[in-house]
Amino acid sequence: MKNKTKLYLIALIGPHGVGKTTVGRLLSDTLSIPYDYEIGGELRKEMLQKSSDNHALQNQPLFDQHVISQEIARDKQHQIPRIVETWHPGNMAYALHRSPEIATYYLPILEKHLLTLRNYTLVQPLRMNLQTAFQRLTEPGPTPIDLINFFAEIAQQAEELCLTWHLTLLPPIYTDISSAQEAVAEIIKHLP
Repeated sequence: MKNKTKLYLIALIGPHGVGKTTVGRLLSDTLSIPYDYEIGGELRKEMLQKSSDNHALQNQPLFDQHVISQEIARDKQHQIPRIVETWHPGNMAYALHRSPEIATYYLPILEKHLLTLRNYTLVQPLRMNLQTAFQRLTEPGPTPIDLINFFAEIAQQAEELCLTWHLTLLPPIYTDISSAQEAVAEIIKHLP
């Protein structure tokens, strides 16, 4: 198992509540490689403790700048192999939607940064149907449908960024159809 992942960073992308953390931790345990949590997720929890108005749809340039810069710094500190949640495609998708000035600044930086990682990166899109998205929604915001649509747009944008950056996308897995164990087995099956 370790030989298959020797040179890969496996990035899990998808909407809020899709199971990135669950699948990531299980994949990490199964392959015995490190797992890196979603930087933005941890920071968002801190912000929401201060005020529920700091929800995901709000314009947050300082937040997005911090997340992107911290993710780049973490890449430079952590070795491959590893599993990471949301990573640059997801973080940039958020910035494009709510902090365009930050996205404009960081896009060329990320494109250059990812040149060094492109051949060592596999991106696994995780998806779920609309009904499941409503059931799994835990984030505060204007209305549930606004949040669900926003997170779906972010997930789609993240996949499009992967293609733009020439990152290898694995076939999507629907986490409301497959269990976490089945998702991990599917990911492992597609590892080069």
